[in-house]
Amino acid sequence: MTDAHWKVIRFLREDFRAQGETPTTRRVNTVGGIPVKEQFDLFPTKPGRTMSYIAGLPKPHGCV
Repeated sequence: MTDAHWKVIRFLREDFRAQGETPTTRRVNTVGGIPVKEQFDLFPTKPGRTMSYIAGLPKPHGCV
């Protein structure tokens, strides 16, 4: 995994600790500053679910 991947994973873990739930791709975009297009480039299939799985978190609410 690259530094870009780890940036996303670190944000997910920190935000989960602060908010108590796994952030969605929209929240990663607005609060984390990581564009949705970049999320899809880093995690091509189902980025929300894949990112949360790698981070060791439950899948985001509203994730199918």
